[in-house]
Amino acid sequence: MKNNALLATTVVDADDFDPAQVVAESYSLLKVCFPSAEIIAASMRSVLDAKKTGLAGAHIVTLPPKLFPVIVGHYKTDEAVDSFLADIGRWLN
Repeated sequence: MKNNALLATTVVDADDFDPAQVVAESYSLLKVCFPSAEIIAASMRSVLDAKKTGLAGAHIVTLPPKLFPVIVGHYKTDEAVDSFLADIGRWLN
């Protein structure tokens, strides 16, 4: 609802609600006018937003601690660790 009201004012467009798009556009503008500026994408709410804003050009991405375990984990790493633990468990017995 609130987004639609903002869109109707023509102050913003739909891309302005996508954190990665905002960072990408800011990066493009800043690299021309202020090449030494760095972009901080603050308080990301999802792992995917953090990833996308980083890839879009953010130099620093902040996120809440609840996302840390998800960000540092990977299902393939978890599979490999589980496999290793099973192998070592069989070896020790």
